[in-house]
Amino acid sequence: MPLQETITSRTIHRMILNDLGRTELPAWVWGLVLGGTPMQSNSPSEKYADLMTAPKMQEWLGERAAAEIGEFTFEIQNVKYEATIDILKDWLRYQKLGLIDDRVQSLPRRSDQQWLSLVFALIAGGESAACYDEQYFFDTDHPTGKDTGTTQSNDIGVDISDAPALKAGTTTNPSVGEAAYVIGKCIEQIVAFTDDQGEYMNELASQFLVTVPLSLWRPFAAAAIGTPKERDDAIQSLAAAEVGITVKASPRLSAWTTKVAVFALDVPQRPLVLQEVGTPEVTKKAEGSDYEHDTDRHQHGIMAIRGAGYGAWQSCCLGTMT
Repeated sequence: MPLQETITSRTIHRMILNDLGRTELPAWVWGLVLGGTPMQSNSPSEKYADLMTAPKMQEWLGERAAAEIGEFTFEIQNVKYEATIDILKDWLRYQKLGLIDDRVQSLPRRSDQQWLSLVFALIAGGESAACYDEQYFFDTDHPTGKDTGTTQSNDIGVDISDAPALKAGTTTNPSVGEAAYVIGKCIEQIVAFTDDQGEYMNELASQFLVTVPLSLWRPFAAAAIGTPKERDDAIQSLAAAEVGITVKASPRLSAWTTKVAVFALDVPQRPLVLQEVGTPEVTKKAEGSDYEHDTDRHQHGIMAIRGAGYGAWQSCCLGTMT
């Protein structure tokens, strides 16, 4: 806010509107999301169908063999969210810029950053929440497709004692080599997933995200870049695998002490779905309102209607160290 500008409720309202949507969330967030952006919604909930892949190319024999619509559907409910700040009218009377500026600027950031909290809530809850195939999102027996009779697992245990690491750690404090081994096993699982036609879904994947709790950040971050202090076989092979690995630690995953989740970021099937009704609404109770009359205060608020849910489990894998 320019120092020479007189602070009014209109000024504050304009600041909030101008700052909405300006928070730059990292690219990996949108790499997890179907369509790479929140889907627009126009109802209390949205139904999604047919997460199966397109049919594979085959020899043309007679007529075309058109693929049927997939059997799976799922629904995501929208939820109304709000954030409101309360401002003493005296702060405007006496032009208390420092008291107002930080609070006003943080309000639109809260709206933008909520997407991050929704994403990590889904990741953290993946072992106990169902996805479109009615299995837990991270589960050991996802059906491969319609009437195939086969299942696949995106929830694996990784015995770190099998890692070709020079230094041994524990499941809550693995060595860098063991961390690299866990990442590699999860990537192997993701790349090997097949669709209902027996085709490999992720064989072209080359960009991966590893989400970890803060307690596991150091060894997994070092494994991703290949630290020169521990050049064991696991790190060398991971660094030479011609894949890009991003490690993101979050305090929102604090319940995980032996677990990490790996996601393929450059495949068509995305693990999460975000949706929003329109754009966030900015409202105020200011000059002339009953609230001002009764309290000698103003209020400025943001309201957003959003939903979040699970998409394709086939683009990720949960690894539990054993």
